[in-house]
Amino acid sequence: MGMSAPDNDEPHDADEPASAGLDDASADPSSARPVTSPAAALAGRRTPGLVIPTSPAFRANATLAARAAELTRALNLGISTKIKAAIGPNYKIFPGGFVPPYMNQFTGIAEKINRAMAANWLPALTRLNEIMQALFPPNWGDARPRDWDEFRNILAHEGIPLLWVPGPQAVAAIFEAETPTERRQVIGRRWKGIANDCEKVLGSVTHPVLVHERAFAQDCANALRQGHASAAQALAANLLDSILRRFYTDKHRVELTNNEYKKNGTTFDFSDRGYRAALTFAPVWCAHAKYYPNKGERIPTQYGRHPSAHAVSRAQYTRVNAVIALMVVTSLIKYFDVELKRLDAA
Repeated sequence: MGMSAPDNDEPHDADEPASAGLDDASADPSSARPVTSPAAALAGRRTPGLVIPTSPAFRANATLAARAAELTRALNLGISTKIKAAIGPNYKIFPGGFVPPYMNQFTGIAEKINRAMAANWLPALTRLNEIMQALFPPNWGDARPRDWDEFRNILAHEGIPLLWVPGPQAVAAIFEAETPTERRQVIGRRWKGIANDCEKVLGSVTHPVLVHERAFAQDCANALRQGHASAAQALAANLLDSILRRFYTDKHRVELTNNEYKKNGTTFDFSDRGYRAALTFAPVWCAHAKYYPNKGERIPTQYGRHPSAHAVSRAQYTRVNAVIALMVVTSLIKYFDVELKRLDAA
């Protein structure tokens, strides 16, 4: 998945007033929306997502892939090197460092064993490594998190989506950033490229059930590109709520969005969902952090659906938050596109 060149040194917290033209009723005639949605099929599960892998695999994916790569590299270097290293100390048992005449012959045998083992093992391990690497999101390219606990925090507590969007260059920059502030700065500098990434992914959404959701998400991207960040954020926040209400029963929607972290410290449960579902819904969960303006709580500066709806302000409405809001709905729509096609094919 390609990505446009990043836009460097762009101001990243500029707000723009909402623009007209985003509420065109003709874009979504309610009578044209299907009466029967795939909600029953999707909400019939306790949680959405692929069946495999579960939480242990979520951590093990990276570990196994790295291990497979290590094994492949070991074979490429040659097992005989390790054999030589192992028998090397045995040279010392002979007086004066004398090497027995059969030692060279033994090494030659080791070389033959090495070539035979490599011929049998290397293709299998190479294939294993390819399979493991394929478990990573396609938009990552060669980028990998340096720490998986930090990675989960990026998803669940910073609310930055990393499945389907953004593109590999932005993903690599996000992984390289060391703090939440630095990661937001990455998004701020690369906002145009990330908006392009979102549009490309939305263009790949082809399931007919998602035609309206895709169109509104594209409206978000257009508004953002035209300088109307506040309008883009407002539309994306409401679109997120509409998608969840359309595809899930109230019970399942509450399970997905019940973010009480500030109250009791309970974080998003990665073990309760498949790998790609976890990557999709952790930022959704983060976006639903509880916010109570009637209790005098300070308006959050991090993107949230509740403050976007109930605390319109310069603190909440920023271009960075608008980009993140667009990323969240883009990732969610693409997730449903893949899942609905899978259900259709079943």
